[in-house]
Amino acid sequence: MLNTGVKQFMQEPDVDKKNVVVVAELTLQSLMERDADPSTEIDEKDFLDRVDILCSLGQTVLISNFHEYYKLVSYLSKITNLKLGVVLGYPNLEYIFGEEHYKDLPGGILESFATLFSRKVKLFIYPTLRNGVIMNCLRFYPPPHLIDLYRYLIANNKIEDIRNYKEANLHVQTDIVLQLIKQGAEGWEQFVPPEVADMIKARCLFGYPCAVDPATGEPVKNGEIATK
Repeated sequence: MLNTGVKQFMQEPDVDKKNVVVVAELTLQSLMERDADPSTEIDEKDFLDRVDILCSLGQTVLISNFHEYYKLVSYLSKITNLKLGVVLGYPNLEYIFGEEHYKDLPGGILESFATLFSRKVKLFIYPTLRNGVIMNCLRFYPPPHLIDLYRYLIANNKIEDIRNYKEANLHVQTDIVLQLIKQGAEGWEQFVPPEVADMIKARCLFGYPCAVDPATGEPVKNGEIATK
C-alpha cells in the first residue's frame, strides 16, 4: 500500500521528487482504545514491536496520539509547506466520512475537512476486497447529504484511487495471518516480507510459539535451549 501510494504521489506535477520524505504514522490512540478495559494492562511492547518491524523495512516511523486524520495533517502542516500525500486504506475513507467522529467540533465534519483537505493535501486510497468485490473510490457511497461534498473532493483532485496495486495482496487477511502466527502454523511467512518473518521468529513476537530459556526468560535461537 505504502510503496504504490508513494509512487503515485511522486507523479503529481507539483511534487519535487528529490525532496520527498516518507513517514509511517502509528497512533497511540488505537492502542488505548484496544485496551479500554481499565483492568487490562496496556501492552506497550506489542506497539513498539510494530515500530521495530517497520524500521526493519527501512521506514521512518512517527508515533502520535492523533486518531483523526485532520489532526495529523494539521501537525504536519506546521512542519512543512510542501504538498502532503496521505496513503490510507479504503476502510479509513469510510471512517473519515463518519460524522460521529467530529461531535467535539463546532463545525462538525466541515470544520475537519477544511484542515484535512487544505490546499496542498491529497488522499491516496488503497482498495479493499469485500465479498469478492474490490472496494475503491468509485464504489464508495457516503450518506446522501454528503454525496455532493464527496463529488466535489473527487472533482478537485483531493481524493484518488491507488493504481497498479497487486490484487493478490487484497486476499491477505491480517486477522487470519495473526492467528496463524500464534498457532505456529506453517505457511504464514508467505504473507509478510522476509525481514518481518525473521524478526517475528527471532523475538517470538505476536504470540509466536518458540522455546524460552528458563534461566533468563529470553527466546532461544533455533528453538534450542542452551545447557551448561
